[in-house]
Amino acid sequence: MKWVHARHHSYTSEIGNDAEYLLPNPIRWTDILSLAAGWNQIWHYNKELVQLAFGYVNHFIKESVPASELARVIRNARLFLLSYFAIICISVWMQTWLPVCLLLLPRAIGAPVHGILRITQHGALATGVRDHRLTTRTMYMNPILRFFYCNMNYHVEHHMFPMVPFHALKKLHEQVKDQMPAPSKGVISALAEVFVTKTRQKIDENHVFQPIFPTGGVDMTNEWVLASALEDIDEEDVMRFDHGDKTYAVYRTMGDNIFATDGLCTHEQQHLAEGIVIDDIIECPLHQGRFHIPTGKAKGAPVCIDLKTYPTRVVDGGVYILISDHLS
Repeated sequence: MKWVHARHHSYTSEIGNDAEYLLPNPIRWTDILSLAAGWNQIWHYNKELVQLAFGYVNHFIKESVPASELARVIRNARLFLLSYFAIICISVWMQTWLPVCLLLLPRAIGAPVHGILRITQHGALATGVRDHRLTTRTMYMNPILRFFYCNMNYHVEHHMFPMVPFHALKKLHEQVKDQMPAPSKGVISALAEVFVTKTRQKIDENHVFQPIFPTGGVDMTNEWVLASALEDIDEEDVMRFDHGDKTYAVYRTMGDNIFATDGLCTHEQQHLAEGIVIDDIIECPLHQGRFHIPTGKAKGAPVCIDLKTYPTRVVDGGVYILISDHLS
């Protein structure tokens, strides 16, 4: 329904406001399988169709559809439901499954393909932020699939400029790609990003996939600050970074994961950059208190107060930290 989809564009990935966001973090296998099987789409679509046909309006539709359009939406739902019933009756009357196979079955067969593509649109990316580049994924795909997908693989562009017609999205992508995240290299690559993120969420349920931006892609007005060159931080190491009157600790854990936290231990204000990184744990050098690096959670006495964590990005070999208090 166009009104609910318009709400999706207004509240992309805002849990509780976005009716079409079906893969929230932390990711669950049940959500992935429901989308991949097409069950989620078929069930929700037909359920709302029947509800509307009988005059029941759920809260998403009530808040999305203008009051002046609601009667028309209910009328259209009844016409759709009546057409489905008529197709089934014609098949019974003709004693053949042909009308059902030609007019109803394609919807059921195509639902799993569409569901898999919907996983790639926003899956494993940030939620609750307004920057579509962090909540939405663009990916490259072969021309045939792109044709049937109506260029919706350029999904960041579609969300940032929804009034641009689908046939112009490829041209738009070429004009703005220097300010956009690097696209995923196909459907398989995008799904791999989702599955890898889900695996890491077992350790840190707040972990999301961090897009890589080209030069100029980091918006410095949002307080993304260059902390270090990536090559200056060894694997399983930590470095100190001072900005303004604050001290931060920047970590590079196994697997080249980059994290940032406040730089002082919450117990005795000791610099954590002088401590030891062990897997995903930083040990304070003063009293051997431990913190979980991805989440900042206190993990060992005598520390009992968590560290504050900060989003990070790696852009052209530089490590950036989002230090703005209202976004961290």
